[in-house]
Amino acid sequence: MIKINKLVQNNAQGQLFTTDLLKAQAGEVVGIIGPNGAGKTTLLQKIQAARQPEVLVEGRVGYVQQLDSDYQDMSGGQAMQMRLQQVLIDRPDVLLLDEPTSNLDFKHQQKLIQILRRFKGITLVVSHDEDFLQQVADQLWAFENGQVAAQKIDFATYQKQRAVQQAKQLKKAGEERRQQKKLQFEAQKLVQAGDRVKRNNNTLKGDTVQAQLTGNARVLRQKAATVRKTERPKQGKPLKLQMQQQTRPNQVMTRVTQTPLFAPDGNQLVAEVNMTIQGHDKLMLTGANGVGKTTLLQLLMTAAQQHTHTQIGYFDQRLNNLNLKQTALQNVLEHSMESEQTARDFLGAFGLRREQVHQMVGHMSGGERVRVSLVAALLTQANWLVLDEPTNYLDEPALLALQDFLENYVGAITLVTHDQVFLQRLSMMHQSWQLWKMEPGLITLENSI
Repeated sequence: MIKINKLVQNNAQGQLFTTDLLKAQAGEVVGIIGPNGAGKTTLLQKIQAARQPEVLVEGRVGYVQQLDSDYQDMSGGQAMQMRLQQVLIDRPDVLLLDEPTSNLDFKHQQKLIQILRRFKGITLVVSHDEDFLQQVADQLWAFENGQVAAQKIDFATYQKQRAVQQAKQLKKAGEERRQQKKLQFEAQKLVQAGDRVKRNNNTLKGDTVQAQLTGNARVLRQKAATVRKTERPKQGKPLKLQMQQQTRPNQVMTRVTQTPLFAPDGNQLVAEVNMTIQGHDKLMLTGANGVGKTTLLQLLMTAAQQHTHTQIGYFDQRLNNLNLKQTALQNVLEHSMESEQTARDFLGAFGLRREQVHQMVGHMSGGERVRVSLVAALLTQANWLVLDEPTNYLDEPALLALQDFLENYVGAITLVTHDQVFLQRLSMMHQSWQLWKMEPGLITLENSI
């Protein structure tokens, strides 16, 4: 059994979250949901440690973290499978999974679902994967506005209820804002009326009337100041580069002709690669874990060195572009000509706000590092974005921000992802996206997702 009661968690900026009574029994799968940076990984760490009286955990705990440097030679999907297998060998009573579907192809996502359905202990899983949560979660622990509350409903029902709640919240905030403006307007009218009385009747009576009107105006302003209490749901601001390079649509960014593709261990993956990417090409690359997608990206980027006009913004799922001794903001600005405000806007859209931008990347969670690395890639002066699994660890607002950015990006994009929903969203908005499918020994251009 797991029981958490009135846990208060602080960080350097103050209170991170508090919990209601949270309970889970053997055989249950709990989906832990909430925005980036809310403290979901921190909660898992507290449960793993179980050193506080507010946290009761019975039995052995197995913890599969987001990222692990011990698996740098594997693809992200292969590394996740290996970590999960090693944890399950120890036969834990409590299984903690932090974004387990990230990097997994469809086949291995389905395999994970079957594992969780057969698991006899308690599973706590942090995820932003809507379909996965709908299939496995018996209850939800939802992070909202610094509070963690249990929801005994499925994920689809939770989303519907939350959408209704946010619509009501937005309507109420609008009504309160209109009431506040009306009171402020009436107060200003009273002040102006008092001034007119004073000008037209410069006597003691005029002073008295003006004082009364001014007093009434003060009362209205005080009332207006107390009206607006409902917080508006957060809405992201559009993300736009100020310094983007211009590229002609037919400009060749990279070309590979009759070239074999080899894995790092020397095994041949594809006998012959023939691909050309031009200035405004939008490519989606899909394929099973370990088939060689990242290796293909490396081949294409190496060939691009022959084209001096090509500037690459590369998001590496292994995060090798990050300097752990620099802050998030420093990492982003180091290779960018964008303003600090633009960098802050992008980091904020991807869940890193206020003082978080000044946090050392080496002290960040794996998911936070992913978002810093992604923003750094987007803000380079690139005319070709190469994004290797960029949607991992992103919550819905961040996914929408990335989608909006890619839809409006003027340049070439090559995107690797297993996120079918994200691919469908992009292809629906932009019919120009090409889908390339990679299979053992073969790379083919598909007609549709």
